[in-house]
Amino acid sequence: MLEELGHHVEWETPQVDFAQAFEAQTTCYISNFAQFIQCLLEKKGLSSPPEALVEPINIRLWQKGIDMFYSERWKMQDAFNTVSRDLGRFFQQWDMILTPTFSKPTPLMGEKKYLTLSDNPDVMDWFYNLWDIFSYTPLASLTGTAGISIPLAWQQSGIPLGMHFQTRQANDGQLLQLAAQLERALGGSFIRNNVPQVHVSRADEWIIILPDGATFIRQ
Repeated sequence: MLEELGHHVEWETPQVDFAQAFEAQTTCYISNFAQFIQCLLEKKGLSSPPEALVEPINIRLWQKGIDMFYSERWKMQDAFNTVSRDLGRFFQQWDMILTPTFSKPTPLMGEKKYLTLSDNPDVMDWFYNLWDIFSYTPLASLTGTAGISIPLAWQQSGIPLGMHFQTRQANDGQLLQLAAQLERALGGSFIRNNVPQVHVSRADEWIIILPDGATFIRQ
């Protein structure tokens, strides 16, 4: 579609140490969340997160990150700088990176694997499950580069699948121009009135139960 609109498209991968990038991003999230949770605990006069009020993964994040050494944060920031420079070199030749927004189908309702409600006992394993589905977008978060997700594709279930465009810093204008061009090419709307296999349709009748137990039907 991009080529039909006059763009030059090639398969290219930035020369970035992705393992280093994901490790640094994980350290960032663990330490930041741990400090945020600690601030909330101090405001409430608590010494540790109570299970009744804090989700399981958030408790494990606090446990793992609250005593993190400064040297770990320094290593994280050094990785951020290295990855940012490597990506910057890539953007000296290319304007955009195009990837899916998700690298796996949308999880089913009730799936807790990627949520902080997960009962996974290993917070690192939980994070790398997360990166397994959010494989592409963290690069923009880590480097501070502009990105946009547009529903241009469809999963087998009929649920939209985002296409993620990422560009160099301060190139937001070109990113928005591209999104606008794609929207015009689709007739002014990304929504094609596709109905997923599992969906909720408008009901012809509503049964409403009032606090006093009375019911009535609205047509």
